[in-house]
Amino acid sequence: MACVLGQCECKLGFQSRRCPLEEVPVIDRCLKKVELGERCVSSKQCGDAAAECRFGICQCLCTFKQTNILGGPPRCTNPDDPLGFSNILTRVEQIFQNRQKGFNEG
Repeated sequence: MACVLGQCECKLGFQSRRCPLEEVPVIDRCLKKVELGERCVSSKQCGDAAAECRFGICQCLCTFKQTNILGGPPRCTNPDDPLGFSNILTRVEQIFQNRQKGFNEG
């Protein structure tokens, strides 16, 4: 590998490993992509950009937390991001709860 203008490129005569869609290239092998909480060898296997392979398990980075949004696979979200999807859903839920309280009181 060589770094050319900030991009990794294979040296002349070599090509990058081609892996099936459900796998990622790690050194000279293709490894299965995994979800949060599953066993891993490399952070590349963790399907979330805010996750890493720590102690052999895909886990969220330190400032992120694992959430399940709308029944989908677990994701890493930043609880401090006001525009984060889970924060927006929480605020919408709070608005509707406050409106219901107003209807019940009147």
